[in-house]
Amino acid sequence: MKAARERSDGAIPARHDRPKEPDQAEQLLALIKARRSVRRFTTEPVTERQIGFLLEAARWAPTTFQCWQFVVVDDESLLAAVISLAPGILERPTLVIVVCADMNVISVKNIYPELAYQETATATQNILLSAAALGLGACFIGSFSKAGIATALNLPPNLEIHNLIAVGQPAEAPEAPLRKPIAEIAVRNIL
Repeated sequence: MKAARERSDGAIPARHDRPKEPDQAEQLLALIKARRSVRRFTTEPVTERQIGFLLEAARWAPTTFQCWQFVVVDDESLLAAVISLAPGILERPTLVIVVCADMNVISVKNIYPELAYQETATATQNILLSAAALGLGACFIGSFSKAGIATALNLPPNLEIHNLIAVGQPAEAPEAPLRKPIAEIAVRNIL
């Protein structure tokens, strides 16, 4: 067991007592606000380092059971097959990340299957934010044929596709969409 790091007063620090940059929260919020759904890409490749970064970010998403599985599709013929089955992909990205849940993990743990969607959603958001941080374009894709893509990629039946993420070098810089004011979307305590 690792020895706990002690503060000068002898107490064990909480995880949130770690030193932070003064503007770390502002930088995060700026990144969140700068992220866009990019649907048009150049032909410039996404590097292996960038792909690794996206997957590492996904791996550190909030989770209970780590039921996610990610299929990175960058083979030309497989990418063409996936794109043909996903009308939400408007132009050819460099790659598509197929975000799946391993339903065997869910069934073995005997928990409700909706949790799998929650887990893949948090990983998806991490990928999208990380793509923005890397200067990549990325877009959540919800319009696709689950059965068609599962067949094209020869996925085992326990992997359930939850969404796709188109990734590439951006060929557009979309404007920020209008957002509702906080007063319209949040309340304190009760409605």
